[in-house]
Amino acid sequence: MTKYLKKLYIGIALTLNLIVAALFLFSAYSDHISPETSVLPAYAGLAFPVFLALNIAFLLFWILQGNKLFLLSVIALAIGWSSIRIYSPFHFRISPKPGKELTLLTYNVCELGRLSSPTVERPNKILDYIRKTDADIVCLQEYAFGTRAPLITEDQIRKALSDYPYYVFIRN
Repeated sequence: MTKYLKKLYIGIALTLNLIVAALFLFSAYSDHISPETSVLPAYAGLAFPVFLALNIAFLLFWILQGNKLFLLSVIALAIGWSSIRIYSPFHFRISPKPGKELTLLTYNVCELGRLSSPTVERPNKILDYIRKTDADIVCLQEYAFGTRAPLITEDQIRKALSDYPYYVFIRN
């Protein structure tokens, strides 16, 4: 009777492992299916960490059982490795050579134009901050400006950010 229970136990564990492995692979590659086609893959993608953890748990379970069925989890993890690498926060990269970094500053300046014109006594703190960052590329969102004092003007912004000779103002 115990032999029967052991086979049943292994059969149930194997069935669950197969289901988890299939769901893991489905969630790992769910980003290749457009949500316009079906929303199910998008939701499965959200469960990716759960299925990854369950697959690792089954891998350990089979190893501790001394059963060769651990290969099922190993194969599933190998097939889904590209998604694991994307999801995992552990990325081993070689650091770039010093001085080769590109810095980008993106800043929501919350209607910069509503601020009064900068003066020597009262400089514009946002424009000073942008200058001090010495970023290679600066992107400003929700900026605005006036056409004359007392509001800050486009010319005053250009003058304050004169270290950035290339710019594009996009008005909506």
